[in-house]
Amino acid sequence: MLNRKTVFIFSLFLLLLFQITLSNKSSFLSAYSQNTTTTTANTTTKTETTNTLNLSKIPTTIVKVGDINIGYKKIGEGPTILLITGFSVSMNNWDPTLINNLSKNHTVIIFDNRGIGNTSAGTRTLLSINLLKILLD
Repeated sequence: MLNRKTVFIFSLFLLLLFQITLSNKSSFLSAYSQNTTTTTANTTTKTETTNTLNLSKIPTTIVKVGDINIGYKKIGEGPTILLITGFSVSMNNWDPTLINNLSKNHTVIIFDNRGIGNTSAGTRTLLSINLLKILLD
């Protein structure tokens, strides 16, 4: 059976998702940069242009949830996909090709975990496996 603390934590998470979903759509077209490579073979010059997504150029939105400010970015339109990074990795470390491909048909949300990048550490004690077990008992 779920206790009040577990329901509260889950409610905060849902509130964050709700706020992200309702926030204004950010234009990510300016985050694309064109890389041009010129190759010379004999006397012919060939120019190739590719579009790559630069995550650091997408504006970060900050939302207050509980005792922390969470920094996130929203890219694309369609059904929502929430990507969660591993420990000590910024949201800007996602593979731009992955984000680009997913954002063609989905709204992709990436964020910084607590105490990383644009998300504050907060003042509360962080949860651990032992604390989570106590909360669930």
